[in-house]
Amino acid sequence: MYKAIQVAKSVVERGYKYTEPKSQAEMRAQYRSDNNSVLSFLHECCEMGDGSTNTWCSAQTLYRIYSRWCSDNGRRPKSSREFRNQICEELNGTFSDLTKHRKAGNFYKTLIPKKKLKQSTENF
Repeated sequence: MYKAIQVAKSVVERGYKYTEPKSQAEMRAQYRSDNNSVLSFLHECCEMGDGSTNTWCSAQTLYRIYSRWCSDNGRRPKSSREFRNQICEELNGTFSDLTKHRKAGNFYKTLIPKKKLKQSTENF
């Protein structure tokens, strides 16, 4: 109890500013990822491409792979809109910043599924 009071007192003395330890920030990020299917999918199954057109992935294909991943992992997929919004939030961009519209649909310019995953779901 004494230690908690001392910590609270020091926070007040610093103008209510609290510095989060690195280990706590890492645990919070892990908790967030573990409890969010989109973030778990991004960390486990996607990588950043170089932006060249031959590495683009259609938004529809990425969502289909995500839905399959959720099914395989006993998770319920979010809607395509929620999926898109979570990706934009995680990558700090807007959908129009992260994608390019073509005749065949919208394509993520740098976000791609890992090669092994993409090959295993091509006929899905």
